[in-house]
Amino acid sequence: MTRSKPACWCDLCGGELDVGDVCYRLNGLCVCSDCLLDYARDYFRTALEVIV
Repeated sequence: MTRSKPACWCDLCGGELDVGDVCYRLNGLCVCSDCLLDYARDYFRTALEVIV
């Protein structure tokens, strides 16, 4: 069986995304489901604060 070429790649992990897979298009990036939490942590890092 011959594997087809990926349709695109996740801009964070470089993982292959095939036709029929899902991804998030965020600020011009293609982000796979597995990388969404990492993306959100980085995006909202300036909002992080210590509760005192």
